[in-house]
Amino acid sequence: MPTVAIADSFFEAFETIPRKVQRKVREFLTRFREDPRSRSINYEPIQSVDPHVRTVRIGDDYRGIVLHPDEGEVYVLVWVDHHDEAMAWAKRKRFDIHPRTGALQCLTLDDRGAVAIPTPAVQSVPASPKAAPTLFGDYSREQLFALGIPEALLNAVIDIRSESDLDSIAQGFPAEASEALYGLAAGMSYEAVKSEISLGNVATPNIEAAIRHPDTLRRFVIVDSDAALQGMLDAPLAKWRVFLHPTQRKLVDRDYNGPCKVTGGAGTGKTVVAMHRAVHLAKTVFTSAQDRILFTTFTKNLAEAIDANLNELDATARSRIVVRNIHGVAVEVIRQAGLRFEPIDSEDALEYWREAMTAASGTLPYTDPAFYAAEFDEVILAQGISDLSAYLVAKRTGRKGQLPRPSREPVWKVIEQFQSICDQAGRMTYPMMVAKAASYLEQHRMPSAYRAVVIDESQDMTAADWRLIRCLAPSGPNDLFLVGDAHQRIYGRPIVLSRCGILVTGRSKRLRINYRTTEEIRRWACGLLDGLSFDDLDGQPERQDGYTSLMHGDQPRVIQVASWSAAVEPVIERLRELLALPVQPPDICIAAPSNKRRTALAKAIDSAGLPILELDKTLPKDSQPGIRLGTFHRIKGLEFRHMIVVCEDQPVDPMDHRERSQLFVAATRARDGLMVCRVGG
Repeated sequence: MPTVAIADSFFEAFETIPRKVQRKVREFLTRFREDPRSRSINYEPIQSVDPHVRTVRIGDDYRGIVLHPDEGEVYVLVWVDHHDEAMAWAKRKRFDIHPRTGALQCLTLDDRGAVAIPTPAVQSVPASPKAAPTLFGDYSREQLFALGIPEALLNAVIDIRSESDLDSIAQGFPAEASEALYGLAAGMSYEAVKSEISLGNVATPNIEAAIRHPDTLRRFVIVDSDAALQGMLDAPLAKWRVFLHPTQRKLVDRDYNGPCKVTGGAGTGKTVVAMHRAVHLAKTVFTSAQDRILFTTFTKNLAEAIDANLNELDATARSRIVVRNIHGVAVEVIRQAGLRFEPIDSEDALEYWREAMTAASGTLPYTDPAFYAAEFDEVILAQGISDLSAYLVAKRTGRKGQLPRPSREPVWKVIEQFQSICDQAGRMTYPMMVAKAASYLEQHRMPSAYRAVVIDESQDMTAADWRLIRCLAPSGPNDLFLVGDAHQRIYGRPIVLSRCGILVTGRSKRLRINYRTTEEIRRWACGLLDGLSFDDLDGQPERQDGYTSLMHGDQPRVIQVASWSAAVEPVIERLRELLALPVQPPDICIAAPSNKRRTALAKAIDSAGLPILELDKTLPKDSQPGIRLGTFHRIKGLEFRHMIVVCEDQPVDPMDHRERSQLFVAATRARDGLMVCRVGG
């Protein structure tokens, strides 16, 4: 039976053609998938360097480009365009199987039909003719060839003298070759880079084998149903639904003897991997009709976005995947236990704390209610402490300042008063609900409701959250799969997974390639974190070597204004500039540090006659009009083509991880463009 595959380049081209032509392409694709050998397909040879390239007629004026080998039953759609443009594209492409990796590569040709050799935009000139340093001079031709560099491009690689040279020419290399070079340039060892390359069986190289190679499948998808095909065409920009890097695919498909932890910088596809992992577990590991997989994260907004994306990823497996943020999970457990409590938000909770401080007799060591709230959440609830004797000897890891034994007794009195006030009101904070749910499951030894739990944004989970998570699925193979990045921690404090009963030794992996933002935005955002140290979610330092992006664009635009009111004019000017390009309003997002600043910006933008839509607890649908506007917290986990970030010129505390991480998160939501408006200074 013939195999039909579609390249990512086809989806990119499909996105740019007129909608009326897209309808014809859809009709053609249905016929093509049913029988690519049908005479109605109208294959026509063209004068191309690659004899395997064919053209197919789509209407009167458009052509599809198909790769079809002389032998085998593989038909690959690689491009679609207006007749002349499609022909010109095909004549400048050649498809080769790399002799070392076995992956199918698309190479660009010059006017003579030879592989086009990319050259730096500006040649780096060595300081001395005798000392001609090159970026990859420590590696032999054979070593570079083994990393997937096409033989015709080896000389160009050997001549690269700087990272700026690499940036200039990397776009002309196959994706896996670019990634290997960027990995070496970013400080990864040769062995580490090579370990991330999937080597295929190239004893008898042919396209039929190459198209199923893991590295090929990151750029080509094999179509096995009409439903899957239509889903791909409905959202061609969402490439994560179709293409996975081989490193990501390994993480998704592997069997683990226990919990697995995946870390990686912003944009490396952690959430993508987590979603595919949930589907994999439902389809191939826990396959009984009664088996349920829980996908949980910290915020409700992100849970909603994941829920919507999973619906498109795999409808069959989706029916047994439950998506709920961790607080929603706690509420579910509490209510199943027969307890009736209403949640209380942090602002109302502070009023309860003030009341508790007044009710507690004696001198108090602290006068700020926020101290007692944090002590309660990060020490009492985190460790499941229920009496004074346990609190007196409890460790306060991560809490600032010492709290000697004599000071703990009055603190405990305030905490007791707070719990009493909440009980009388029939209310709980969300951290209280999490701790109560965990205690209930621990004490009653309830059977687990889920076979496995997938956890996104795990860096924001508290110790109490992990207590609850550990109770939600039985310990064993493939039980917990967690992804996160400590650089993006904007809620809880650092925890050590092993102290929470989550043992990931030998099952920790790291993703390095940023697929969302340009390298220019990534570098600027990472610069915000210079001088700070971060953990790997299990007590060890997290490094950023090898973290890079293959996409390039404009440098972030950074402007300085004296006041918040002065920020309005440049923000509106930038919005009008983007809308004139044109960029659609929902593809633009403005981020502000607080609800107060967000509201003020919203009023000013609305007064300027521009469409605005504030992001609240419920995410808007993509079809809803309006430029998006949200706080740094609210946009976490989302992405937009263009970001405008309005922030303080400097954090209050230059060494405060949370403030700088919030700005890092906001900046890395951008795919194509970033403007930062700094206020003050």
